[in-house]
Amino acid sequence: MFKFDKDTTSCVLLEKGGFNMFTIFQVAKWFFNKENDISPKKLQKLCWYAYSWYIALTYDVEEKSNDYLFNENAEAWVHGPVFRVLFTDYKYHEYERTMTADDITNVDTIDFLNDIYEVYGKFSGFELESLTHQERPWLEARRGLDILEASNNIISKEDIINEYLPRLKSNL
Repeated sequence: MFKFDKDTTSCVLLEKGGFNMFTIFQVAKWFFNKENDISPKKLQKLCWYAYSWYIALTYDVEEKSNDYLFNENAEAWVHGPVFRVLFTDYKYHEYERTMTADDITNVDTIDFLNDIYEVYGKFSGFELESLTHQERPWLEARRGLDILEASNNIISKEDIINEYLPRLKSNL
């Protein structure tokens, strides 16, 4: 497992442990259960940070492979990383798929999501957007685009690893 340093938004790897893959709707529902008046922007960004940190934390340097918390790609939209299926569930279905998703019961995953929420949950959606706009994955996916230009460019998992892996402080 690992523990986040809340002041530096980096984390310490305590041990590598396996998680089960979930759906983005399950992860979003978990955040809704933490903060039921959460804005769509904040929900997207919390899912983004859970997704990104999970990729970095499960990255095996020797094998050059990693696991995924859920099987969706983030797109580099104007206001930061967005998971299109979650946006669609919000915009056209009032979060129906999210609210009817199975609850996450895996203790390690709940601990992981609690850590994400402890670090990033104190920020508004606008503050989280600002954070993502300073990070390589979103910047690289939007390279060459005007600031307000629409985009569905997929954010590279390699860029996620390059952004978050150096922040990982291993105590091994």
